[in-house]
Amino acid sequence: MGPLTGVATAKADCAKAIGLRPSVGAEQPGAPCPYRPEGVHITVRSLEGYVEDVPEDVVADYQQRITRLAAGLPAIGVEMRGVGASPSGVLAHGYPSPALDDLRQRLAQDAAAHPWAQARSGDANRVRNTAHATLLLFRPAPQPDPELAHAISKFKDHDFGSFETRAADLVTYRLSEDEIRVDVRARVEW
Repeated sequence: MGPLTGVATAKADCAKAIGLRPSVGAEQPGAPCPYRPEGVHITVRSLEGYVEDVPEDVVADYQQRITRLAAGLPAIGVEMRGVGASPSGVLAHGYPSPALDDLRQRLAQDAAAHPWAQARSGDANRVRNTAHATLLLFRPAPQPDPELAHAISKFKDHDFGSFETRAADLVTYRLSEDEIRVDVRARVEW
């Protein structure tokens, strides 16, 4: 099924940028892969980043713990503005309210005091400090693509809007040859 991650679904209009497709090598295996519009999200914390099959009872435990930790938090607000590229993909830049950092700090403190269920993830010893939404995943690193670079530059200052949420989904990812699918395993609301 795939690694387990806690995410806040980006309700802003990032779908306009989903049309970004590489022109070089798009038909080849391992070509860059877009997220489906409904899968665009902000990662709160990677939970079981190196585990392929996370059992339902473990997902339920995370759901209970995160529900307890998120109690009393205000809504997480994120402004989505601008698009950029990194070695791993094309992303929309997010500018979050303090509630996102507060939730991340609570999760990190809880993980340090009570180790998570199975495996240490990429977030085991850190607290994320960005709120980007990946739109296109490079696999492997990209070749120069002037058309893609031009498309990205058209969105570099674009205002995609903002969203607020009092929920986070526990999700797994499925990577196919032509897209990334995000499957919701559980939802936490506060």
